Amino acid sequence: MKRLIAEHAVFISLVAGAIIFLVAYLFISNLAGWGPLIGALGAAIAFVIAVIGTYAFTRNVVDAYTLQAAVKQAAVMQLLQEMESYYKRIQNKNALDCLRRIDRHSFDLIDRTRESQPNNLLSALTVLQNWLKLVCDLNKQYVDVEQHPEYQDNPEARLANANAALESFDLFLLNSIKAIEKGDSVQFDIATRMLDSAKFHIV
Repeated sequence: MKRLIAEHAVFISLVAGAIIFLVAYLFISNLAGWGPLIGALGAAIAFVIAVIGTYAFTRNVVDAYTLQAAVKQAAVMQLLQEMESYYKRIQNKNALDCLRRIDRHSFDLIDRTRESQPNNLLSALTVLQNWLKLVCDLNKQYVDVEQHPEYQDNPEARLANANAALESFDLFLLNSIKAIEKGDSVQFDIATRMLDSAKFHIV
């Protein structure tokens, strides 16, 4: 929404200026009784001030949006780095391959969202951040189960469930990218709502 406002800053500014011009003209020429010439001059000044002020305000919206997105992306990058730190600690090859795909697809999702659906970038980063937190929590548990299977009830089944959860998340990322490529934001939103975060816990 913020980026949409910023992208239409000129139009919004002109509309606001036109409204201010009309109100100022009616007030100065009629209510104040200064006549149409003075009214038009005063309204013109009010129009210029309104356009400049509104434009500056709406353009600042995109600056705030861009800053928020940059901060959120930095947090996502940090989580991806944390996820990558488990590459040398997780022994299961299938899990490692899936984590690497998640890593790559996360980057691609961010890039393609920025290119095709920039208005959704901040929300996509926010949701992705939450998902990756779950993945990092899962990785920590995964390593513990692999290193200390004797402490677990049916460790093979728990690791299998974790592998399935990672595969499910990677498939979600892949389908989200495909949806964005198709320009189908509705499908993206539906996929988001359907994602069950509970799948990303071992215990």
